[in-house]
Amino acid sequence: MFCVFAYDAGTLIGTRRALADGRDCTHPRDIAVHPNHQGKGLGKDIIDRLVRPSASHRKVMLFAVPRQGMP
Repeated sequence: MFCVFAYDAGTLIGTRRALADGRDCTHPRDIAVHPNHQGKGLGKDIIDRLVRPSASHRKVMLFAVPRQGMP
């Protein structure tokens, strides 16, 4: 239902989508940020922009798996 794309000088550097029923529940999925742009807050900004249209939904369900080797 919702998609966010981030570009740097016309090059796609990040994206995320969310499945939603349009009323009650949003499920953000499939975030991707180019490695050269990670660690700069772009992923957080993408999530914020994706969740805003879901503000009227009662549930935003986010599932995450930590990257291997992270402290």
